[in-house]
Amino acid sequence: MDSVSALSPALPATLAEAHAEIQLLREKLAEQRMLARIPAQNPHPIYRLGPNQQRLYANPAADRLAAGLTEEELEQAREQAFGWAMDALLNGQDARHELRIGARQFQACIVPFPEEEYVNLYLVEETERVKAQQLRAAQQEFTQQVLDTVPILVYVRDAEGKFIFENKATSELGEQLAAASLISTNVRAAQRQQQEHYKASDARCS
Repeated sequence: MDSVSALSPALPATLAEAHAEIQLLREKLAEQRMLARIPAQNPHPIYRLGPNQQRLYANPAADRLAAGLTEEELEQAREQAFGWAMDALLNGQDARHELRIGARQFQACIVPFPEEEYVNLYLVEETERVKAQQLRAAQQEFTQQVLDTVPILVYVRDAEGKFIFENKATSELGEQLAAASLISTNVRAAQRQQQEHYKASDARCS
């Protein structure tokens, strides 16, 4: 129930009713103030962007982010953000993008409000997660290179017996076995064809 619908359309008839209505207004005002503080208390940057590259609102986290960027980084971020904002306003759909600012990586979520002609832009920094992924990928590549130099078979299979990892020696052996199997299959096929030819010749001669 909002504050308007909660109030009586008529003026209070008694002092007690007036006090009750004032108390209700105070409670509703306190609630609205609490809700209004949520964006400011959010540790992630939040922006409200309007047409013509207008920045209508930025929470303290957004101001802290801007204060730590160079002019070049700011300009690059503005260009990307306002481009995404205009696209979202035109199509009226939420959008997610990867925003890279210098050495930092952010997940950008844009929520458009076409009738009001603005978008809300929410940023969540993912720099550490991206670095961890890159480090893990580098470690996996290094491990693969090391295991590829080992002359013995190294492999990992899942519960169904499928290979989920194999080193170079294992891969080469698999290729050799496949080639040998193909040769064996071709030889057997040739032998069967030769036997059928002999049988046909014998039938004609009999």
